[in-house]
Amino acid sequence: MAQAKRLLASNLRKLTDAHGRYDAVKIAHTFDWEQREIARFLGKDPSSISKNPVSPGYQDALARLASLYARVLDLTGDDTAAAVAWLRTPIVALNNQSPKKLLLESRPDVVENLLREYESGLAL
Repeated sequence: MAQAKRLLASNLRKLTDAHGRYDAVKIAHTFDWEQREIARFLGKDPSSISKNPVSPGYQDALARLASLYARVLDLTGDDTAAAVAWLRTPIVALNNQSPKKLLLESRPDVVENLLREYESGLAL
């Protein structure tokens, strides 16, 4: 359990600045997204992401994304490449859409519901 907590903390540190604020550019890099994609997720112009990637206005949305990523990592046995691949892969339960597509369409609830099903053992 302690090792899992350390791993989670380590993964979250990769997504934040030195003050613990989520960094949109670091999250985009971790997810293998382009800056314009994280800007789309946040509903912002890409240039604003460059200027202030840790803006207080982004923190709630980025925290939600980081939490989702931590859950995917847990399901993939902390395999970051598998987590990123899962986000890009069309899934039958999502009408053959990828989680990434749904996230970029401002539909994180759909992805979170699927993760909840995986975590409960309902989805196979």
